[in-house]
Amino acid sequence: MSTIATLLADIEEFCREADIAEATFSTRAVNDGKFVKRLRQGANVTVALVDRVRAYMDAERSKVRAAAEAATVAASADTGETA
Repeated sequence: MSTIATLLADIEEFCREADIAEATFSTRAVNDGKFVKRLRQGANVTVALVDRVRAYMDAERSKVRAAAEAATVAASADTGETA
């Protein structure tokens, strides 16, 4: 699988996980609502932009994990259990 195909597959997976449209992802990740569409159409992309997209996905996934951990700790505190 090519680098672009792998990136597109990763973006698709991220969008499913985050329950967002690809256009929303494009806007949030690179401030270009048509980024994913253009990528599918064969647009060239720099390594720096690929890194930026991957960094965005990593940061968002980290936020989700942190929120889930905080919710677990809060739920444990509410019930008097230890995490």
